[in-house]
Amino acid sequence: MNSKAEVVKRLVYCAHSGETIKYSCDIVEYVYKEGFLPLDPFLAIPYSLGKRLSGNNKKQCINDTIALMLHCDEM
Repeated sequence: MNSKAEVVKRLVYCAHSGETIKYSCDIVEYVYKEGFLPLDPFLAIPYSLGKRLSGNNKKQCINDTIALMLHCDEM
């Protein structure tokens, strides 16, 4: 750690619909500039990759994103 106190940022789940996925990076940037640590499920586990890895199991994809959300401080 630096001599100055390090700040642990609150983890924020950046929830949005698939229709706004094109704004994912903008949303993450805004949340970060506001002093939080953003977590966007579309960027963490891209939907197409999650779908393929789960054997096209949509319920598993949903459960995976919920697991991410449960670790966040805010939405």
